[in-house]
Formats: sequence, C-alpha cells, structure tokens
Amino acid sequence: MLMLRERLPLPLTLVDVFDVADHWLARVAFLWHEHGVIGEFDGRIKYRRDGVATAEAEDVVYREKLREDRIRHAGWVVVRWTWAALETPGAVTSKIRGSHRPAQRGSGPTGRFVVPRLSTQK
Repeated sequence: MLMLRERLPLPLTLVDVFDVADHWLARVAFLWHEHGVIGEFDGRIKYRRDGVATAEAEDVVYREKLREDRIRHAGWVVVRWTWAALETPGAVTSKIRGSHRPAQRGSGPTGRFVVPRLSTQK
C-alpha cells in the first residue's frame, strides 16, 4: 500500500536472483529491475532465539551480510527498512527513491532474476 500511496514504481516481489555464472544468490523481497535495486524488509523475529530463529543471532547476521555482499557484487543496490522506518512518514519512500541514484551511477546488475510461479496444484 505504501508504494501505491507514495507513487513509487511497483516492484516484483519474492524474486530469485542469480549471478552471471547462473549461481543462485538469494530470494529477495522486492526487486526494481529497471532501477537495479533490491529492497529488503528486516523484522527482528529472524534474530530471536525463542523458538523462532533456527540459529544464534550472530550467525544469522553474518549469513545475511554474506548474502547481501553476493547481491551487491552482482551489481544490485540493496536498500533495507524495518518496522520503525514504516512507522516514520516518508522514511521508506526516501530510502527507495534515494537508492535509484546510486544504481544509476553503477554499471547495473549482472546475471538474471526469476519470479517463481505460484503452484496451482492442491
């Protein structure tokens, strides 16, 4: 709703990203292919050890860092936001719009991306 209300370009969602050698890098939350930008929402729940997270927070953070490094190495600009940013008027909009400028300065992403098909089987 925020992207519609703020008249942001609509992203593809839950997209698989591959590098130039066709190795899978990640499934990302939001992808603006025309801008070379990937958006990620970060909730705290994946870092908690109360039965939700499957690893220590330190390991989760480190794996997430390596994942983002791979995405950036493939030429994507990554922008992240949290619940707190969503609760601050204009914060996410500014982050997304601001991410387009650095993406335009780069050579652009390499590799490919795929939007997984939803299964219609029951």
